[in-house]
Amino acid sequence: GDRPTTAGRVFALTGVEASTSSDLVKGKGKAAGKDVMFLFDSRASHSFISYDCAAMLGVPVCDLGLRLLVSTLASALVVTSELCVDCLIVVNGKRYKVNLICLPLVDIDIILGMDWLSANRILIDCANRRLIFPQVEEELLISAGQAESLLRDGAECCLLLAAMSVEIERVITEIDVVRDFAEVFPDKVSGLPPVREMEFSIDLVPGAGPVSVAPYKMDAT
Repeated sequence: GDRPTTAGRVFALTGVEASTSSDLVKGKGKAAGKDVMFLFDSRASHSFISYDCAAMLGVPVCDLGLRLLVSTLASALVVTSELCVDCLIVVNGKRYKVNLICLPLVDIDIILGMDWLSANRILIDCANRRLIFPQVEEELLISAGQAESLLRDGAECCLLLAAMSVEIERVITEIDVVRDFAEVFPDKVSGLPPVREMEFSIDLVPGAGPVSVAPYKMDAT
């Protein structure tokens, strides 16, 4: 049956057409280990590669599985159904893998479109004709005094409080008295303790006798 069809767009198919726009940024880089010229286009729905560049790089070309109708502002509608999967490129010293759809581009090696820009959070600074890459996130520790100073200057902050209590069960046999009378302190108490008898005595000093103390003072007779 008929192959599914989807739409795509790109600003230019030739280097001459690309030169008429101030919103496009050109840059050098590498693809498959070779030097290439990139065109960064935020208006392109996909990322594209010229057939000549794909042949020069020696990267395999696969079937897209559908018909992609690519519209441009300066050229007629172009139909394509081939792509290069996971092509390794190097931009600004950083390595990326990108799927590149094949187009009959002229004087343009590779167009990196909105799919690649958004996936890697890269912005185009049209005024200065440059790319803005996301900053590498690093952990930053500041003191309480620095935080207080920043807050006074109007800085915004989020406070996250986290607490965790750890209860350690103490083994009953660690208590000295309990360890000496283990039979009195069982692990499980099923009821009242049993009735026990204990012999109790007070030893007198050897040779001492009973002491007689009058309950009140008596008159001598």
